[in-house]
Amino acid sequence: MIRWSTPVAQFSRTAQVDCEIRGKQIKKGDCLGLMYASANFDEEKFDNPFSFDVSRKPNHHLAFGTGPHQCLGLLLARLEMRIFFQQLIPRIESIELDGDPERLRASFVHGLKHLNIRYKLKPRSSRPIVFAQVEFVRRELGWRIAAWHESENKSRLISPG
Repeated sequence: MIRWSTPVAQFSRTAQVDCEIRGKQIKKGDCLGLMYASANFDEEKFDNPFSFDVSRKPNHHLAFGTGPHQCLGLLLARLEMRIFFQQLIPRIESIELDGDPERLRASFVHGLKHLNIRYKLKPRSSRPIVFAQVEFVRRELGWRIAAWHESENKSRLISPG
């Protein structure tokens, strides 16, 4: 899914040697633009690149970068998403937006600054239904997920940020 919403928009790099890429001559010292969103839909890399397929294998997207510039938060992001899909999603009875999403406006990084949702958990025999308002806040080094629980009448931090 992250291939569809690449957080890093672009990087620039300086060519270290003369070379040729797809018939274009690159000279040492030339500035090169790396467009991650474009790379993640490269028809030479992905079969049917404009088809949304969560089971795509292999899925060699560049959403987290690669090599020495790979995102330091990659493992934490994967863990958070796995927990989200395995533990939270099956427990949600209903979910809806609570206001308009606020997008980050920057040339380097894409994403959401605020995405407020309201959800209702499925009832469990041992605990009451909890209504919660969750705010996903984009921070410099990752997401902070804070929840306000009506039953507790207080906020609490769900994930570090």
